[in-house]
Amino acid sequence: MKKITLALSVITTLFAANTALAVDFLSAEEVKTAFSGKTTEGKHASKNKTSSSYLAPNGKLSGTGGKGTWHVDSDGKLCVKKGSKENCRNIAKDGDNYKKYKGNKHVWTYTSLVEGNPKNFVID
Repeated sequence: MKKITLALSVITTLFAANTALAVDFLSAEEVKTAFSGKTTEGKHASKNKTSSSYLAPNGKLSGTGGKGTWHVDSDGKLCVKKGSKENCRNIAKDGDNYKKYKGNKHVWTYTSLVEGNPKNFVID
């Protein structure tokens, strides 16, 4: 009986751990609505790095990390291109924050999204 109880306990723990890893990523429309025309503030998940950017509705962006372009792909990934390098990442809502994921790994937290361009980042 103890072996059965222990086995069920292990199975329950493993199931709970796998369930906790599941992340509900936003749809393309949800990402566009959340980010288009907004100024973001954010921080890297593991590095001591922060930045702020304005994502203009026309697909251009400018901020503390430089200038580039952005779009949302058909899978709902937020894609940012600076120079020749483009990164596309999934986005999930977490309370008041938005989190960016590389695969299933959390890499960035957007701590603030403000309507418009209050920091007056220059968009060419």
